Amino acid sequence: MRFCFLLKSKFWSFLKMQNKQDSYEINIASGALKGRKITLLSSEKTRSTKSIVADSFFDSLRDEVRDSVFAELFGGCGLMAVRALSEGASRAFAFEKDKASFGVLSKNRKNLGLDERFEIFLGDTFSLALDALNGSKIKNWNSRFILYLDPPFSIREGFDNIYEKCVDLLSKLDPDIAVFEHLSSVTLPRSIGKLTLKKSKKFGKTTLSYFFNEKV
Repeated sequence: MRFCFLLKSKFWSFLKMQNKQDSYEINIASGALKGRKITLLSSEKTRSTKSIVADSFFDSLRDEVRDSVFAELFGGCGLMAVRALSEGASRAFAFEKDKASFGVLSKNRKNLGLDERFEIFLGDTFSLALDALNGSKIKNWNSRFILYLDPPFSIREGFDNIYEKCVDLLSKLDPDIAVFEHLSSVTLPRSIGKLTLKKSKKFGKTTLSYFFNEKV
C-alpha cells in the first residue's frame, strides 16, 4: 500500500510539474502596462509571438496603434491585443479557438483590468471575426482599425490552406492596416482588396508583412 501511495504521489507531482511548465509569464515591454505580467502557454496548438517580433511591430506602428481599434485574429493568450491596449489603443478584440488558450486569455484580461476595453471570442476566427468586425460599430468609433493576423502555420495538419482563407477573410473586412505574421517561405499577394503590401521584415523563419489601406 505504501508503495502504491508513493507511486500516486510521484505521478501527481509529475502532472503538476508538467502543467506548470505548460505556461509561463513575461513582462509587458512598454506602454501603460509596462512591467505588468502576462501569462502565455507553451503549446503545439498555439504559438505566442516572439518578443523580438512583437517589439518590432510596436516600434513600427506605435503612433498608429494609439487610439486605434485593434483586433488580434488567432489571438492565443492575447499578447498582441494586450500590448496594443498598453500602447494606447482605445479598444481591442481577440479571437481564439483553443479552449486552454482562451482560458488564459480570459484570465489575462481580468488580471490586467481590461474587461471594459477588451472583447474576446471563443470559437473559429473565420466565422466570428467577420460578424464582429465588419459591422457598423467599428466605423462609428471613428478610430483607425488595425488587424493583426497570426494564423497557425500551414505545416500543421488541417491548415494547408490557412493563408488562402486569411486572404479571403481580409478581403471582406475593411481595416486601415493589416499585419500578417507568417512563415518566411510563404509569399503573400501584393494587394488584398483595398490593402497594399508596403513592407516586410524577416525574423528567421517568421516574417511580418505590413498592408496599408489606400486611404491611409
